[in-house]
Amino acid sequence: GLRSGLDIAKALSLGATLGGMALPLLKPAMVSYDSLLAEIEKVQTELKVAMYLTGATDCRRLQMTRKYVTGLTREMTSNTP
Repeated sequence: GLRSGLDIAKALSLGATLGGMALPLLKPAMVSYDSLLAEIEKVQTELKVAMYLTGATDCRRLQMTRKYVTGLTREMTSNTP
């Protein structure tokens, strides 16, 4: 599942139209309603920051942003041995 606003941004940029987030919201919900609201606001802020840094003004534009794949993921998905 998705665990942060950055995870949501990544999923949207790769074409997702829907995602689920449970554990990151259930933990603060067990503490208090205010804790839950604080976590939701944190996730929203993380998503907004990711969108701002990519120049995306909405989810559709986030899907159109250029993607950079690096590290082990790039090595695993490249066509060269």
